[in-house]
Amino acid sequence: MKSSMLSLKSALCWIVGSVFLCSLVFYRVICPRFLDKLEKQTEILTFLVQTGPQKEALPSDCLAELLDLSVDAPLAFSHVDEQKLQTKLLQCPVIQEATCKKIKPDILYIDYAVRKPAALVVDFDNVALDQEGVLFPMLPFFSPKKLPELYFGENAFQEIPSLGDALTGPYAELAFSLLSLLEGKGKDLFVIQKIDVSKAFAPSLGKREIVVLLENAVYPLGSMKPSYLLHFLRLSTKGFAKELAQYLLLRQTLLDGPYTEKERVIDLRIDHLAFID
Repeated sequence: MKSSMLSLKSALCWIVGSVFLCSLVFYRVICPRFLDKLEKQTEILTFLVQTGPQKEALPSDCLAELLDLSVDAPLAFSHVDEQKLQTKLLQCPVIQEATCKKIKPDILYIDYAVRKPAALVVDFDNVALDQEGVLFPMLPFFSPKKLPELYFGENAFQEIPSLGDALTGPYAELAFSLLSLLEGKGKDLFVIQKIDVSKAFAPSLGKREIVVLLENAVYPLGSMKPSYLLHFLRLSTKGFAKELAQYLLLRQTLLDGPYTEKERVIDLRIDHLAFID
């Protein structure tokens, strides 16, 4: 009767063969996949590449800070969540739109646009707004600029607006309309320094007014250095467009004389009349 048990030699051959086969499968199949996965997990996000309508509108260090990215706490490339990073950027009121995309092996590509300051809101510190009326901080995102100043007054806001909010209501609509009109009519004529609508809806008609401060550059005869004349316009809430047109007709006369003082107050609130002080 033959024994069903393998001989010692056959058993050793089976063991050696099994070990060889397992090793072959491990090194040819399992090991490369494991190493590849491990390598992907250990690749670190290294570079930020930015594009947009404005070339490097914000420094890359600023973008990294907004995204909570730090050299001291490197982020694995495989852990980069494009949607979460995009959401973080859009939470910054300065950024109007943004998209984020991973590019292998270690690049984060950011395409974004920032809001363009149209005026400063002097009711608050370090706050500007764009053409849509959205509030955002000037510093440290933008260098100091000579922009028109808007003053709304405490009665203009039922609640104090937050950064990222768009100003609405009659005071805001009035200020935006007047700013747009002045920029269109007065291009290359004067610099808009300030628009004050804080008394535009005062209960007393005598106190109801809009005050506009304009800076006019005048070159005296024979001089290359300009002299600056300030005109304070007092306009009515409803008739400011017509009154501004009247000022433009008077402007050159006011600049040529005899009203050439450094500062003049011009009240245009009564139709067809201009009171000059």
